[in-house]
Amino acid sequence: MIREDSLIWALASGTGGAIAVLRVSGENTKSCLQQIFRTTRGRPLKNFRPRHMHYGQVQDSAGKILDEVCLAYFPNGQSYTGESMAEIYCHGSGAVIRSIGKLLESLGVRPALPGEFTRRAFLNGRMGLSQAEAIRELIEADTELEASLAIHRLKGALKGKVQSLRAELIDTAAHLEATLDYPEEDIEFMDDSALLKRLGGLKNQIQEMIEAYGRQYLIRQGIKTVIVGKPNAGKSSLLNALLKEDRAIVTEIAGTTRDSIEEELILKGVRFRFMDTAGIREAQDKAEALGIARSLKAEEEADLLIYLVDATTVLEEKPGRKPDLLVLNKIDLGVHESWQNLIETKEARTISALTHEGLSDLLDSLVGMARDRIGDVSPDTVGISSERQAHCLEMAMESLHAFENSLNSGIPMDIALVDLYEARDHLGQITGEIASEDIIDRIFEKFCIGK
Repeated sequence: MIREDSLIWALASGTGGAIAVLRVSGENTKSCLQQIFRTTRGRPLKNFRPRHMHYGQVQDSAGKILDEVCLAYFPNGQSYTGESMAEIYCHGSGAVIRSIGKLLESLGVRPALPGEFTRRAFLNGRMGLSQAEAIRELIEADTELEASLAIHRLKGALKGKVQSLRAELIDTAAHLEATLDYPEEDIEFMDDSALLKRLGGLKNQIQEMIEAYGRQYLIRQGIKTVIVGKPNAGKSSLLNALLKEDRAIVTEIAGTTRDSIEEELILKGVRFRFMDTAGIREAQDKAEALGIARSLKAEEEADLLIYLVDATTVLEEKPGRKPDLLVLNKIDLGVHESWQNLIETKEARTISALTHEGLSDLLDSLVGMARDRIGDVSPDTVGISSERQAHCLEMAMESLHAFENSLNSGIPMDIALVDLYEARDHLGQITGEIASEDIIDRIFEKFCIGK
């Protein structure tokens, strides 16, 4: 069991920079600081001004100066964690960080577990569970859109939306309960038609959030863009040109690529996961056969599929899934006349992976198609951000469907209401109003140490 009242510390910044930030949190934070912090004149500081930067030194019990630091103290109820907390800004060398860390541990301050500061913030009511998850998303964000969506959730947009849905469910259940328990009272009766209409509105809102999750999943995970084609079409050369580095081996020997190579790239604020695959042909050996099988599987799973062909070869139709982009490579060597009609109708793009001719236009097409896949997702979009949250919404939908089925089947209302309560609880798991210890553990163990 984790003792939530113990003093904890962790490095809240990276190492090797000019400044490092060490966090301390717990009930006795102030008394701990009074033992190690001294003013520039070497005197202990009896009182720390809240949210004020103090300049001084960290000294061990023997009076040895470990570093000159700045220190900010946050009193109980006015900190990130909701309890007494401090941040020590020291020099960023590993030696300084280790020495201060050992000093803190000698005073009974234990190293924090991953995400323990945010876990305490949640347990102390400083934020909901969905906001805590948004913090991790913000830390891990690589694009401006990812960061904007995370900040919107951190401000409580998702929490507010879910609480509103949950409150409507609670009101509905309470009204139905009242009509059952107090039939003699003058309580407005809600007939089945009105009830189903009200629940239909709730279901539509939940479904919209589930669908938005699919689009936002692409934003976070990246558009899986698979490059397929025959051997020696230039797939590896195209990947290298996109990445601006020699990531894949390129030779004149057909079948050089035996396995899939995946690399991530951000283009105009959109995250892509480009995959170079083994050339598709009749396999020459077992290793190539395995590579081709993986190519075909990647083709099926692609969000965007690029079919790359050698422009000098004769027109040949691609078997299997229709590509999103037909790209003719090696135009620096010429273009076979059989492709002219597709080029003129703009059904095929032309590039040279070697000279980079046409590469900019290809990238613009990829970004445009990716944005079409993502859809209209603005930073103000209220959406869920994790499989856990998606599962909670899906379970809430199932419970609402079950309630409707019970209603239509003539099952007594007091029994059918159980499904409404379950829907309410599934929504409560998103915000943390209802959350088991194991769910909380799973969420915060994915955080970095120091957050």
